Amino acid sequence: MVIQSGGGPMEGQKYAYSWTRDIPMEVAQQIVNKFTQQYHIIQITRPNGYELKNVERIDTKMSNMDLCGLLQASKKRVLIDSSLQHMSAAMNLKSTVLWVGTSPKVFGYKVHNNISAKLPKRANQLIGSYTFDYQFENNIHECPYMKVSEIFDVNNILNEV
Repeated sequence: MVIQSGGGPMEGQKYAYSWTRDIPMEVAQQIVNKFTQQYHIIQITRPNGYELKNVERIDTKMSNMDLCGLLQASKKRVLIDSSLQHMSAAMNLKSTVLWVGTSPKVFGYKVHNNISAKLPKRANQLIGSYTFDYQFENNIHECPYMKVSEIFDVNNILNEV
């Protein structure tokens, strides 16, 4: 099983966690905890990304060929809006893709099980965002969520994987 907890093009970003794209650590660990007895789980993340327990962690740059091979060999995939979900779609590999700051209607594929974040309960000013609802560079002051439970229903994710 592959879980992409974080990643994307934001090399050298200020914070190790991007609320707009990454899977919240608590959610990712619950996914791992549920499936660790059934699967060898490989975590794909950026070098400074958070560490999950009971996974094989890959945080170094891989070639597209290696990434495609890893996806092809996996039985299950839990991904974010990044290159891995695009590769999986190109190979017709159904994956569960979690969406926070981007939309599966714009960037997603019907082959995937797309799970969007809950609508935020509070409004906020999006002063740092230009082309998307939320800027990818992790403007913390724009985060409309106070708790992880406001972002995703973890039980729904676990049932859908």
